[in-house]
Amino acid sequence: MTPQERRMLEALVDSQMRVEMLVAQIASRPTGGLSSALMRIKHEDPLNSPLIFDREERIALGEKIIDESQGSVKKAKRKVSGYQREFGRQLKKLKKKHPRTKISRLMKRAHTATKKARR
Repeated sequence: MTPQERRMLEALVDSQMRVEMLVAQIASRPTGGLSSALMRIKHEDPLNSPLIFDREERIALGEKIIDESQGSVKKAKRKVSGYQREFGRQLKKLKKKHPRTKISRLMKRAHTATKKARR
């Protein structure tokens, strides 16, 4: 995980916790403060409950999810065909020989040279 991704994750967790506290404050107004006390206990976790995540645990969980998702993003490289390899060689030769010629013209010539070379 890059430092930028880590900063973004920390900011996300902080804002999520702020929203939870705000919701608890709004909910506490009509009930006489009971909900706010419950929210404070939830974030402090005096019973060491496995169902309550503090800031560090949330960040660790986010890092784990990001690391797992990045592994699945990597794509397998496609195999380059023999024609494409030869075409690349021919095009490179032509570019060196005729550097000012338009690429479309060179590609046509490279195609012809590739067909000839692969016979």
